[in-house]
Amino acid sequence: MKGVIPTNKFFRLLSICLSAAALSGMTACGTGHGSDEIETLPTPQVQPETEALPETETELTPDLPDTDMNGKNISILVSHWWTYYPLYVTDIMAEELNGEGINDATFNRNIEIEQTLNCSVSAEQINNPDGAYNAAMTSIKAGDAEFTMGLFRAQQYNALCLSGGFHEISEIPHNNFTKP
Repeated sequence: MKGVIPTNKFFRLLSICLSAAALSGMTACGTGHGSDEIETLPTPQVQPETEALPETETELTPDLPDTDMNGKNISILVSHWWTYYPLYVTDIMAEELNGEGINDATFNRNIEIEQTLNCSVSAEQINNPDGAYNAAMTSIKAGDAEFTMGLFRAQQYNALCLSGGFHEISEIPHNNFTKP
C-alpha cells in the first residue's frame, strides 16, 4: 500500500524524532560561544531580620457539640484485608502503646474518643470478605445498628452500594467538608 509506513519503520522514525526533540531542548540553553567563563550574578542585598515570630502550631479541632454517648459502643466491622500486601490496615485498633508511631497514634486517638464522648471503640474483624459483607447486610436489613461503620475490600463496595448498604454522608450531622 502506498503511503502507509510499516510498523518497524514508524517506531524507528518516531524514536528519531523524539530523540531529536530531547537533544534540541538540552542544547537550546547554551551560549554558543564555547567559553568556559562563568557569569557572576550580583549578590542580592539581604535586609536584616526583625524579631522573628515564634512558630505556633494550630491544633485542628472539630466543631462538635458536647456529646455524651452514655457508654455506647462504636463498633467497626473490618473485612479481613489488612494482611493483603500492600494494603495493611493498622490504624483501626491498638491494644496498647508499644512505641510504634501508627500503633500509638491509633491507641491515643481511640482513648481520646472514648473519654471525650463517653463511649467505647471496638472492631470486629471477619476473615472472609463475603462473611463481612453478609454480616453488614444482615445488620442493615435487621435495623439493629450492630455496626457503626465498616471497612471492606474494594470489590465489596459495589455490592454494598447496590444493596442499600450505604448512608448518605451529607446527611450525617456535623460533617464539614470545607475543613482539612
